[in-house]
Amino acid sequence: MASAHDRVFYKTSEFLAIVFYLGAWLLQRHFPLTFFDDENKQLENILVVAGLGLLAAGGLLVLSVKTELNKYSQSSQPGKPTTRLIQTGPFGFSRNPTYLAFVGLLFPGSALWWGTPWMLVLSPISGLVFYRVLIRDEEIYLKMQFGAEWDTYRRRTRRWL
Repeated sequence: MASAHDRVFYKTSEFLAIVFYLGAWLLQRHFPLTFFDDENKQLENILVVAGLGLLAAGGLLVLSVKTELNKYSQSSQPGKPTTRLIQTGPFGFSRNPTYLAFVGLLFPGSALWWGTPWMLVLSPISGLVFYRVLIRDEEIYLKMQFGAEWDTYRRRTRRWL
């Protein structure tokens, strides 16, 4: 097995993120939810700032992942072979830090910043989809590629946090 995924567009975190953002936007447009009433501008401002903070943290985490992969000449794109099991940087605390960034930081941050509660509703669902579409195959691939080294890393490092 050369890689965890065939090189197809729907097997990327970016594509799945676009699907969830679009889904949240459509749900919000047709079945609006609100975080607060129009009279509570102070709470709205707090949520917007919190959302921006989560977006910044998610962006930094994704950048950190890309930096760590580049340091070891590994691709971040599904469909490309993995020649080394990275266990440092963000991979030291999460086996899937990019997916963690989307599901745990970027989606909730967007929900708060844009005032789109549907994004929060879809966030845990997106975690399940990321697992079924990407993570499961990636973990099978890593087990085949790295054997005992993968098993040790998997036991020591959580999937998300």
